[in-house]
Amino acid sequence: MLCHCTNAQVSYTYDANGNRITRNTVSLMSQLPNIINGDTIIEINKKEDYLTLESKYNEELGGQIITIYPNPTGGAFAVGITNMPDGIKRKMVLYTMSGKELFRKEDFDELTEIDVSSQQNGTYILKIIIGDKQSTWKIVKQ
Repeated sequence: MLCHCTNAQVSYTYDANGNRITRNTVSLMSQLPNIINGDTIIEINKKEDYLTLESKYNEELGGQIITIYPNPTGGAFAVGITNMPDGIKRKMVLYTMSGKELFRKEDFDELTEIDVSSQQNGTYILKIIIGDKQSTWKIVKQ
């Protein structure tokens, strides 16, 4: 997403444990003449003439809710998983599009940050396995 923002406000949302789960940018619509919308959620609050941009994606996998943010990323992104079951095998692996493994973590916590700032811009594949269920995500580094 391309956006030229001046006088923008940034607000954050936190879960019950104090972990940041969203980042919102709010700016006057008159100051945002050109917005290119990729996969970003755009909400327009017409009452106050503000535009809210949020890049957070959710998916339910079994009883867990997986949240990836921000995506696209400029360097690091976070994987949040709610209702993490105890005693169940879990694994998270990040691959290049050619299949090279860049990151692997087993028995991860409810919030995991992955830094791809040293990697080239492009698309990566994140595979999350919890028990016998699997979720695959496309991560874009810009």
